[in-house]
Amino acid sequence: MSSLRTVLACGAVSAVIGAGSALVVTTTSSDDAVRVSSPMYGCMDVAEGSLYLSDASDSCADDLVPVTWQGSEEAADGSDGQDGSDGEDGSDGLDGADGAAGDDGGSGAKGADGQDGAAGDEGAKGDDGATGAKGDKGDPGAAGAAGAKGDDGATGAAGAKGDKGDKGDDGAAGAAGAKGDDGATGAKGDKGGDGAAGATGAKGDQGDDGVVPWSAVSTWSASTAYSAGPPASVVTRGGSTYVAARSSIAADPATSPADWILVAAAGAKGDKGDQGEKGVDGAAGATGAAGAEGATGPAGPVGPAGDSGPAGPTGPMGPAGPQGPAGNSLLSGQFNQWQGSGRAFRNDYDCTMGSIVLGVGSRGIPADGRLLAIAQNSALFSLMGTTFGGDGVNTFAVPDLRAVTPNGLRYSVCSIGIYPSSE
Repeated sequence: MSSLRTVLACGAVSAVIGAGSALVVTTTSSDDAVRVSSPMYGCMDVAEGSLYLSDASDSCADDLVPVTWQGSEEAADGSDGQDGSDGEDGSDGLDGADGAAGDDGGSGAKGADGQDGAAGDEGAKGDDGATGAKGDKGDPGAAGAAGAKGDDGATGAAGAKGDKGDKGDDGAAGAAGAKGDDGATGAKGDKGGDGAAGATGAKGDQGDDGVVPWSAVSTWSASTAYSAGPPASVVTRGGSTYVAARSSIAADPATSPADWILVAAAGAKGDKGDQGEKGVDGAAGATGAAGAEGATGPAGPVGPAGDSGPAGPTGPMGPAGPQGPAGNSLLSGQFNQWQGSGRAFRNDYDCTMGSIVLGVGSRGIPADGRLLAIAQNSALFSLMGTTFGGDGVNTFAVPDLRAVTPNGLRYSVCSIGIYPSSE
């Protein structure tokens, strides 16, 4: 009986976990461990397809699924009857109704962490960010090392010859000439006897002044006669000083050593002195004569147009033009027969300035297109402007209504009256 319950239990569990699943049942060790019609409990190892029966108080391990089912009660055993004949196979029974869904199983154990996925492809480059604000000015950098000395520049062109300088100071007197050879010694005479000592003579008169050995120093000239003296001529030539050895004319001291004795040679040229301060500007020279007139140069470009000059005075009115052709109006005979003089009408009535009046009397300014001076009619000009003519600077015109004036009447413009209000 216990084995039968175990098989039934296997069938029930098989129905719960799904038909066709392999199932291994491990029974309890005692036939009385499971009572008829009592609920049974077990732990299901889904991975291995095994079911372990257990007490209700036992709990399943984390990797097992707890299972509960109800066994069916069987009738009491009777005596074995005779085996009957095999009956015909019965028809297939109807499919049983789907069993009720089992309770949700407990949460399975957390699986091991999967391996890291392969690195994804590098994303596309994002758009450039907006340009940042300009940073503050940095501190000045350290001064760079001094550059190497540049090559000497090319020698400049020789300057213009300067003006002749002032006469230099006289050079120092030359050294005395070498002493000439002594003459031959005469024969020694016999020694005379000593004479008696004479009386001391009286002091003689002072003698005349001796002759100076040379004259004043001057610059050598080819046209001057020079003498060996005394006094001897002393000259300077090319910075050297010479004394005349004999009289001469036009004998250059630098090339005539027989005529001149060099007493002081010119010293070596000294270093160029510093440039002196600029002298005072000389007086302006007289204006030179005018030179010959040069050829006419090419015409220059046309200059910009000058400002418009003031408008000239209004010229006299020109002669009347020829009469135009007759119009096609049936009333043409009633118009354009202007009568009367061109003088201004009287302004001794009340009217609105700028209005045009058709009438018989002599009133206002005739509307004949005449030009008026702005200076004398400024109020009327402010209303009419240059609508009917004039230059807008000195003159403006009134309208010319003669062609549409009924015969015997006149159009006139009110020039002295009530100035119209802008309201």
